[in-house]
Amino acid sequence: MTAALTGYGTCLPDGESLTEIPTNSDWFDVKTRLGRRGYRALPLPAQLTLAAVRELHGPGVEDGAHNARGLWLGSATAAAHCLDVLDTGILRDGTEMIPPTGAPYFSVNLVPARAVSEIGATGPCVTVTTAGTAGLDALLCAARAVRLGRVEEATVVVVEVPDPTRHEAPFVECGALALALRADTSTEPQINGTSRFRNHTPGQAADDVLNALDPEPGMRIVVLGDHVRHVLDRPVELAEGGGLAAAAILLEASTKGQDVAVVLVDSLGSASGVTLTQPRQETHS
Repeated sequence: MTAALTGYGTCLPDGESLTEIPTNSDWFDVKTRLGRRGYRALPLPAQLTLAAVRELHGPGVEDGAHNARGLWLGSATAAAHCLDVLDTGILRDGTEMIPPTGAPYFSVNLVPARAVSEIGATGPCVTVTTAGTAGLDALLCAARAVRLGRVEEATVVVVEVPDPTRHEAPFVECGALALALRADTSTEPQINGTSRFRNHTPGQAADDVLNALDPEPGMRIVVLGDHVRHVLDRPVELAEGGGLAAAAILLEASTKGQDVAVVLVDSLGSASGVTLTQPRQETHS
């Protein structure tokens, strides 16, 4: 059984390329994206997640119970952002001034859970917060669940927001992408990949993941991570960005009918890689 990419929703500035990731939230208007009531006081990661999921699945709960649908969220910054907003408010105004809509977000898993309630999914709801590689790790976890038959459909949301606590961050991303994965869809791009959590240098981690992925000859390979200075002796594109940029590269390749291998490397030496391959047409003699 395989996991296929069957749809997507985006929460990025209108008219921008998929791979031109914004670095702030000035472009995001919650009233335009979500409506005038019920969303303004939610944390920014929850707003971005809801907007991307709504574009993928449409507004409102669908008819029927979706036991076969789960949601995986990957973000290296969403949890820190929610906690930082709460901490700042408590230190400034005291605990009595915490808004009722914001207090529950001490729970890391509430960001995807809020989106789950809108699409009527009752399958797994998982948050992945791996430093640096959370976006691809969430995609890999969801693809594995699809391949094992735990769910028929997985919604994967990669969301990143500016993190005021990471002043040394080499890049900043702000936005969300929602991807839909389904099982046994031979006409859609296939998702595979691997993760390596070891105490390596970033270059060694990239080498390990590329060896495990074993991309086909001629496949486009993109390695993201500003700390990577050494990769295998093969044509490789070096790029800046995090989980949102990695997901955008996969999505852009899918829309263009291209095969691609994307490796995301953290400064501490953790790395994850995903391949997206287009369906192969069978030839008959």
